Amino acid sequence: PPYSSENEIFPDNTEFDRLRVKSENATAIIIDEAEPGVFFKDVKVANLINPAILKEYNKNYDIGCGIAYATIPKGSHTDPHIIEGTTEVDQILQGKGEIVVNSKIMSFKEGDTVYIQSGAHQSVTNTGTEDLIFLAVTYPPYNPSADSSVKRT
Repeated sequence: PPYSSENEIFPDNTEFDRLRVKSENATAIIIDEAEPGVFFKDVKVANLINPAILKEYNKNYDIGCGIAYATIPKGSHTDPHIIEGTTEVDQILQGKGEIVVNSKIMSFKEGDTVYIQSGAHQSVTNTGTEDLIFLAVTYPPYNPSADSSVKRT
């Protein structure tokens, strides 16, 4: 519904201030260091929400998912890979492409949401004329040790 002051959770500032005193462990964290790293050959991924990074700022902060901002240049793709134990949901912000999941090819475009089950063999190709940009939400958070594309030493 449209905004109405009648729908406010707190009837006045006194009630808000009373409850705020009890939430001293609550925090807001702004991380402006989310530099993209290169995955595959030219695919860039910036981890916007990474539980390990958040713990560096506040030991009490916990979140159950990861969020990354991914850019696949025109004509490029991710290598085929499998991520065990992590479900991925991609919200397409710009561009279009194709995803191969367990040998099934599906096309997608800006505004679409792509759901990839844990353990699926997957690869994404940018089929458009501009960068393919999407937000990837993973649950539980992405862990490189569970990604078949990450080189093991």
